[in-house]
Amino acid sequence: MFRFFRQIRQKLLTENKLSKYILYALGEIVLVVIGILIALQINTWNEGRENDEYQRELLGEIRLSLQKDIDHNTNTALRWIDRFLAHGDTVLMLYGTPNDRMDTVNKHLALMLRSPDFAYNTGAYQTLKSNGLERITNKKLREEIITFYDFQLPRIDRFIVEITRGNNQRTLALIDRLYVHRKVVEPDGPVVLVQEGKEGILQDPDLLRLINVKRLVGLNAKNRILSILKEMEDLQAAISHELNIDK
Repeated sequence: MFRFFRQIRQKLLTENKLSKYILYALGEIVLVVIGILIALQINTWNEGRENDEYQRELLGEIRLSLQKDIDHNTNTALRWIDRFLAHGDTVLMLYGTPNDRMDTVNKHLALMLRSPDFAYNTGAYQTLKSNGLERITNKKLREEIITFYDFQLPRIDRFIVEITRGNNQRTLALIDRLYVHRKVVEPDGPVVLVQEGKEGILQDPDLLRLINVKRLVGLNAKNRILSILKEMEDLQAAISHELNIDK
């Protein structure tokens, strides 16, 4: 093709047709410019298509991660809190009864000393963050994702840790008042530390305070977890809308 155009140029020059040669040269320049513009447009289109595919892949992973977090915290954390509150109700029902029910009380109190298993996974978001959050072209969705992962999740996590830590301090102080510790030497065996409820523990107001403190923590944690689960569902719905996926 280049040889063909070169032959045309040479013919115009030899025939001394300068004006036609200039027009031809201009036309050739225009063709070159058009070719460059088309190549740039194709390159831009390819980059946009690649970014769109990457964006859809990462958004899909975040959406899947959110679903796993919703399932875990619904089936584990919230169920644990419901059982936690049920244990407290059982102890309250036994309050005022003779101390011969202490084995049952101890079992329920021990289960109430655990912390709620609130958990989440930020792996997909961290991958997106390391590769550039600007690759999410929908600005509103991008801001919602950043707010959720950088502010909302850490805040609920800190809240649960703080109320659990503070609650444990109050709980231990109350347990020290309600229980006595004594060493028991087993025949030909080790010394065992035994914790026993003090006389009249099931009539002691400190037991009510202990249960009420634990119940308050459980209710606060449940409300916060329900709130963050709603935010997870809203963000998941926004991502599904962006991906044109029916939730």
